[in-house]
Amino acid sequence: MKLKEVLYFTVAFGFFAWCVVVFRNDIAQIKIAPIYAAWDAVLLAAVLSLLNYLLRIIRWTVYLSRLGHTLKFNYSALTYIAGFAFTLSPGKVGEMVRGRYLQNSGVSMSNTAAAFFVERLMDLLAMIALASLAAASSTYQGLIWGAVTVIVVIMLMLTLAPWQRIALYTNTLHRIPAPIQKVLQTVVRTLLSAKQLLQPGILSFGFAIGLLAWGCEGLGLMVIGHITPAVSMDMPTAIGIYSIAVIVGALSFLPGGLGGTEAVMIALLTAHGYPLPDALLLTLICRLLTLWLAVAIGWLAVFALRPKPNREIYFSMTQTTAQTPLCVDLDGTLIHSDLLLESLLLLLKRNPLYVFLLPLWLSKGKAALKAQIAQRVVLNAAALPYNQAFLAWLETEHQSGRELWLCTASNHRLADLVATHIPIFTGVLASSDELNLSGQRKAAQLVEKFGEKGFDYCGNAHIDLKVWQHSQAAIAVNCKESLSQEAGKLTELRAVFPKTNGFFKPAIKALRPHQWAKNVLIFIPLAAAHKLTNNGAIEQALLAFLAFGLCASSVYLLNDMLDLEVDRQHPRKCKRPFASGNLSLIAGFFLVPLLLIAALLIASQLPVRFCEVLGAYYTLTLAYSFGLKRIVLIDTITLAGLYTARIIAGATAIAVPLSFWLLLFSVFLFFSLALVKRYAELDAMQRQGKLKAAGRGYHIEDLPILHSLGTASGNLCVLVLALYINSPEVQSLYHHPQAIWMLCVLLLYWISRVWLKAHRGKMHDDPVVFAMKDRISLAVGALAAIAVTLAV
Repeated sequence: MKLKEVLYFTVAFGFFAWCVVVFRNDIAQIKIAPIYAAWDAVLLAAVLSLLNYLLRIIRWTVYLSRLGHTLKFNYSALTYIAGFAFTLSPGKVGEMVRGRYLQNSGVSMSNTAAAFFVERLMDLLAMIALASLAAASSTYQGLIWGAVTVIVVIMLMLTLAPWQRIALYTNTLHRIPAPIQKVLQTVVRTLLSAKQLLQPGILSFGFAIGLLAWGCEGLGLMVIGHITPAVSMDMPTAIGIYSIAVIVGALSFLPGGLGGTEAVMIALLTAHGYPLPDALLLTLICRLLTLWLAVAIGWLAVFALRPKPNREIYFSMTQTTAQTPLCVDLDGTLIHSDLLLESLLLLLKRNPLYVFLLPLWLSKGKAALKAQIAQRVVLNAAALPYNQAFLAWLETEHQSGRELWLCTASNHRLADLVATHIPIFTGVLASSDELNLSGQRKAAQLVEKFGEKGFDYCGNAHIDLKVWQHSQAAIAVNCKESLSQEAGKLTELRAVFPKTNGFFKPAIKALRPHQWAKNVLIFIPLAAAHKLTNNGAIEQALLAFLAFGLCASSVYLLNDMLDLEVDRQHPRKCKRPFASGNLSLIAGFFLVPLLLIAALLIASQLPVRFCEVLGAYYTLTLAYSFGLKRIVLIDTITLAGLYTARIIAGATAIAVPLSFWLLLFSVFLFFSLALVKRYAELDAMQRQGKLKAAGRGYHIEDLPILHSLGTASGNLCVLVLALYINSPEVQSLYHHPQAIWMLCVLLLYWISRVWLKAHRGKMHDDPVVFAMKDRISLAVGALAAIAVTLAV
């Protein structure tokens, strides 16, 4: 370790030791019990910190894209987060480690440094702007406007500065010492690389993201500030205190602002009226949920970016004789799924009441359970997610004259369907109605049929080790490297088809976090009731948002598991984690109840009426998943009801009365959007030459009527809005209600454009996803927000 680094850490830890000695009496008075009682506030503050990281990741990705580097979002996010692991390095130089990762994707260090420089500059300006909120009293209005003026001047200077001339000028400064001149030239080269990020549009975007991102962490301080109810803290004060503390910490040049940030935050909280023990506690929680949470997820990203093992298919040099039979496992090997779980879901989809018979069947043995399920379902073997690379190799082995046997613990009825669909197998060995052919039983039957060491076996699970120890050779398919090594110790490892799918990435994709954008509807009653400045109402609405998000993700998982066969026939849905086999169905059976329990725990902190609405929402979504989605028009009306339920939930969470106009408006609007979804799906099927949408009751000839119903419903919601503007309620809520007329025009334009896009076949099957990615839709949303602001 260098002397400079030793000095940094010596000063930091010396400061902490001094604090412990000086404030030992106050530290002893800190009470941990309030943290347990307010766990939901701590959780909410952590979510706000994660939102900060997400916004900054989006900005980082946009910066790289503007510099000409289009990377996958997941990889770009991981490289950015990995820099957090080195936040505590002296001068934060360690955060530039992300440049080492990005070099592998063709991003030069100069571009990484340029993006890093502009990012930090925007963060600094945003923090200065947010810090001015702490001086929001009339006495300091001049200070606020002065800070804003300085920020605007700096941004204009960055935009208008002639960086090319400055670069040429630095090369002519021969009188300056060489080290200084070298530093100047390096800085200018970085700025030249960053000049694309210093244009007015991208500069304003980066500044806005900085305000939102760091404002989230300041809002987190306000949330945890309510843990100790002796003092109240509003949002501007919390954001201002947090921003000032972070700025001072950064100016201290200590790693991560250690010591400086904490000292200033404690002082400001104390000045605001918090007792010193409470100020110490709040500061500790805040830093754990910001600095140390960032470091923790940073190291997780570093772990995720570690060099991966070789995933190429491996074959040994030993030649296999064509006379050696090749025995192939089915679940997890030939297919990326499990037939027992697939058939179980088909059974429950047919009739959920079968769940009460499952324990009775299982009491008679696993083989009896599989038989009872197989007798009652019709499996489409063609729709299963086959391991295509492994299947191609099997077909090559079959063409060479080798015997292939399908050996599986699945019931013989289902195994026969697979063997019929893939006509390369000589025979099938599968579980009977009385015997479960797994592990040692499978090994014994193979030895009896082919003899000891008389066959090669393809498997994927730890239980297959019992078979491999009796086989001549092992072919490891879709399993961990450690399992392949264990198989190699028992017999010759002749081929390896590595595991191509992980868990976290498919699991996050299956949760559909982008669909959480629908839950923004929860905040509409908050805005309609003009309670956007009420901290308690905001906290309740955020908890409701989180509860609905977790509940909705639980439903999405269950819906995808029940719709496996239908999704596999869809051009886009076939890539969903469960349908493609990238995510195990076992993971789904665990995640569905886990997410639901988490949602209920959060909902328990809200009014009882909200819990009732959440329960009704979940019940309706279950009914939709198990049958309503297959009934023409009932499915779209249900979807409109699910959207409207979010608005009702938002009103119950903050205990405000529901508006008749708002409910009527939402029903017509969301019915129109639900019809867009069905229209787009049916249009995609028509372009593929299909006559009907799989799993739905719609036919191609229904397209015109769906278009008519959808556009009419969309226009009706505009009419409701126009009638609302002339109602007596508007006069008491808005000072300039005539500004809302602008909303009518914007909404009419947007709905008409959505349907025009759908008619042309350019609409994503989910209009919410379309609206989030479409620039014109985002611009319309911004103009609508301006119109409402002017009306207030």
